[in-house]
Amino acid sequence: MHRTTYGAIGIDVPFAARPRVTEFWSAALGAATHAVDGQPEYTDLDARFGGRGIFIQGIREGQARLHLDLHTDDRAAEVRRLVRL
Repeated sequence: MHRTTYGAIGIDVPFAARPRVTEFWSAALGAATHAVDGQPEYTDLDARFGGRGIFIQGIREGQARLHLDLHTDDRAAEVRRLVRL
């Protein structure tokens, strides 16, 4: 299988979209999720690449936004895999 890593630390999404967005990124990165104690707007993903983690943050206003740099040794295979998810 090809290799994929990322360099971002956060994905901000409206609260209503958070469950689906969390499900997608959990599957895409093969990461378990867990709530952040005392901060209900955050969900951590247990994915670590190069020491960086990733989290989903629920936002009350605005549109979803993120910056995610994906690096893979087989771009076509990774695009197919993510589209299937």
